[in-house]
Amino acid sequence: PGLWRPRSRGARAAAFAGRHSLAIYLLHQPLLLGALTGLVAVTGPHPRAGLAKFRADYVETCTRTGGEPASCRIAARCTGDALRKEGLWSVEGRGFTAPERVRAQGLSQRCYEASEGTAPAP
Repeated sequence: PGLWRPRSRGARAAAFAGRHSLAIYLLHQPLLLGALTGLVAVTGPHPRAGLAKFRADYVETCTRTGGEPASCRIAARCTGDALRKEGLWSVEGRGFTAPERVRAQGLSQRCYEASEGTAPAP
């Protein structure tokens, strides 16, 4: 009398889930986190990870040193793509070796010149 009793299978499942929601939550969170961590470990980071920040930093530095904003945006896109194509793009943020730095600076210079229309893109 006065108590609601679930009669259908769906209602009983909902009542059970409601009574045990904390346990369900505490169990599924580590399982889900573990599955996602495993997936990232297998697949690695997204190939474009860090690219938006790189472009923003590039444009800021480029315009601060006297570059035209439009040319800097085009050069930033070109340089990011060229670094990835040449195998110099690193999500981990490791520094360049001396030869890699020379290659990266050359790519950046050629991209900026291409953005101004004075040279072909790399």
